Amino acid sequence: MVLALDVSGSVDPGEWRLQADGLADAFRSPDLQEVVSALDGDLAVAVTQWTGAGRQHLALGWTRLSSPASMRGFAVALGAMPRAWRHFSTAIGDAIDHAVGVGRAAPEDCARKVIDVSGDGASNEGAAPAAARLRALAEGWTINGLAIAGADPPPAAHYRAEVIIGPRAFVETARDFEAYPPAILRKLLREIRADALISRAATPKAPRLAGLAPAPRR
Repeated sequence: MVLALDVSGSVDPGEWRLQADGLADAFRSPDLQEVVSALDGDLAVAVTQWTGAGRQHLALGWTRLSSPASMRGFAVALGAMPRAWRHFSTAIGDAIDHAVGVGRAAPEDCARKVIDVSGDGASNEGAAPAAARLRALAEGWTINGLAIAGADPPPAAHYRAEVIIGPRAFVETARDFEAYPPAILRKLLREIRADALISRAATPKAPRLAGLAPAPRR
């Protein structure tokens, strides 16, 4: 899973802290820890930050999570993560392309792979997200979105029309940044819990690349 966080100019310092700390709190959640601990395999996670065209940053490299202790350590790293940019536009297509590239560098073969895009506005620069999501799908990615309301046009409609793709892809919404922490926890639980995973039998030709749970060792 690649968690792609919006750090464009529309996200003020307080909203950035709500985003980073809310994500950290999600990984401290006993509910999420229980779900990850129950996986048949580990959860492999990387975190990127993105803003305008050509401005994407790998903030936290690939980390294996399999226990409450490992998740608490990851939460500490999330809380201490510096912001890469502050005053640039919104290039969701570039963010998707960058996340796919991060996925290619994942250390292990995995059963499923997901890009989790969070943002508060529609793409207004760089690669078209509708084209980028097709490139991602061609490499086996599902893209889900967390749209933070408040902008015009409403970001949720844009995410549904041009960002999300893949089996069971969905958009979670937060009414504002204050509502981001519970929204990201809901989203992660929906993405990771066992009864929401894609059936391998239903997608026999899907590549087994970086994502939720590493493939069993043989």
